[in-house]
Amino acid sequence: MTMYQHLDASTNYPERTKGLKGAAFGMPLSEGNIRKARGYVASLLDADTDIATPKTFRLVTPAASATPTANYKVFLRNIRVTAGASGVTIEVLEAPTVNAAGTAVARICKDRITASTAQCTAFEDTTTTADGTIVYNGRIPAAGGEHVFGGMVLKQGVSYIVRVTAIADNTVASASIEWDEEPDA
Repeated sequence: MTMYQHLDASTNYPERTKGLKGAAFGMPLSEGNIRKARGYVASLLDADTDIATPKTFRLVTPAASATPTANYKVFLRNIRVTAGASGVTIEVLEAPTVNAAGTAVARICKDRITASTAQCTAFEDTTTTADGTIVYNGRIPAAGGEHVFGGMVLKQGVSYIVRVTAIADNTVASASIEWDEEPDA
């Protein structure tokens, strides 16, 4: 059964409703869990993505903890990549061997009412010596456009890399990662 969070226009408070598929403010949520999770987004833009030097975007999930309230489930909502007219290939790698960590990227909490810091960390320009497991690959053709992938529960304490490789040098590419973090307790 799919549950939805619905914002009542008169109160702006979440109310549990059923059967609102396609409703303007509906959002699928797990049964019995109405927004315990916090949503985050991190983005980057590269005006010169090349064949020899792909753009990488790394998300590191929090490690498991013996304290239940310190454990977080991380749900990858989506990875959105756009590319200019030259196109790109896209790979999502799980647990690659990281050679250089890269530069930290700001993580923005999408709940602008309640301040919250993401448990996941995000980096750009990470380099690797081994790919780990390729969990997804896609392509934006030479005409350019947008590609979206998501809907995956991520392992705890693991790095995930989005690698964007240009089909032709000097391609403009951007990427964003959206995820939800939910405490176990």
